[in-house]
Parts: sequence; C-alpha cells; structure tokens
Amino acid sequence: MVISVTIGALFTDIEVIKSVMLPLSLAMCCYLAVRYRTNIKWAALLKSVVPFMALGAIAGVAISRVAHGDWLKCAFAIVVILLSLRELRLVFGRQEQLPPAWVSKTAFMGGGIIHGIYLTGGPLLVYGLGALRLEKADFRATISMVWVFINSGLVAWMIYAKEINGDSITVTAWLLIPMTFGMIVGELLHHRLPERTFKIAVYSLLLLAAGLLLAKTLS
Repeated sequence: MVISVTIGALFTDIEVIKSVMLPLSLAMCCYLAVRYRTNIKWAALLKSVVPFMALGAIAGVAISRVAHGDWLKCAFAIVVILLSLRELRLVFGRQEQLPPAWVSKTAFMGGGIIHGIYLTGGPLLVYGLGALRLEKADFRATISMVWVFINSGLVAWMIYAKEINGDSITVTAWLLIPMTFGMIVGELLHHRLPERTFKIAVYSLLLLAAGLLLAKTLS
C-alpha cells in the first residue's frame, strides 16, 4: 500500500487511490489470513493490536475529512521520506532494539491514525509488532488479520460515505488481475529473496517516488 499510494499520488488524488486500493488490499489480506490462519496469534492480536489500531484509524478518518489536496500529498511525501531513510539506515548497519509494550501500543495507535488518513499505517504496525518476537510465518499471518479487521471497517465507512462507488469498484475489479499475478510472484519470492535485498529495493524506490511527489507538490 505504501508503494501504491506513493506512486499513485504522482498522478491523482490520494482520496481516489484510497477508494480503489482499499477493497483490493482487503481482498489480498483476507486471502493471506485464511490461507495461513493457523499461524495467527489471536491473543496478542485482539488484546494489544486491533483495539489501538482501530482507535487510531477512527481518528485518522476524522483528520482525512478536513485535510485534502496538496497539503495531504506534501505531508504524506515527508512521512514516506522519513520512513525510507530510517529503514535504509537500519538495513545498512544500525541495530534496532525491540520496543517496550507501551511504545508498541503507541505505535499501533499512530499506525491506525496514518492508515485512516493514507492507508499506509503498515510501517508503524510492523515496528510495534517487533515486541512480540513473532516468527516470519506467524508475523505475516497476524499482520494480514490486523488489516482484515481495520480495512473491513474502513471499507464499510467509505461505502457509507459514497467514497467507494460503482466507478471505483470497476477499477478495483480490473486491478485484481495484476494483484493476483503479484501475489503469485510474492509467494515464490517469500522463500527465496533475502530480506535485506528486498528492503533496500523497496525503500530506495519509495525514497525516489516520495521525493518526486514532494517536488511536484511544491512546484
């Protein structure tokens, strides 16, 4: 979602991207959550993660109702740039300590706020989940289930607010084709691609795209 929103914002409004991409994200996460359901850590999910993410998402939706246009894009670009620089710094040597419980819950709340505004709360969610010390398979299944809960609520709200409508659903349906192809490739690479190489490629791309978005918005 961070990649999709960052690149998409170069060409259209973030609100348009959200209406098209949110149902797509929900479909993908439902598939992953069902397929890897035995790896979901339900106790941590329902006790610590979802309640704080949900509260944050409600606040984020409220903020997004009053923040629009270039201001929204500019703020988003800065967030992505800071995120990319931080992650690349970690990849190239700086060791990160696992966060204590209260920091994790704060990260979940912040991730919910950002997700409610931009649909890109994943990085803060990932940081907060670090305290749970989950195995790779458990992590993927648990984080997918988080998005099933949060994105279901956001989809319901956006349908009610008429932000998701017939036109946006048509575009979403067409995008199911490349998403399915991408998921197949992702499943294959999940066990083959080194995590460090993946992070360098992704966050370098995000840094470039966010820099272009910021320059375009300010010009």
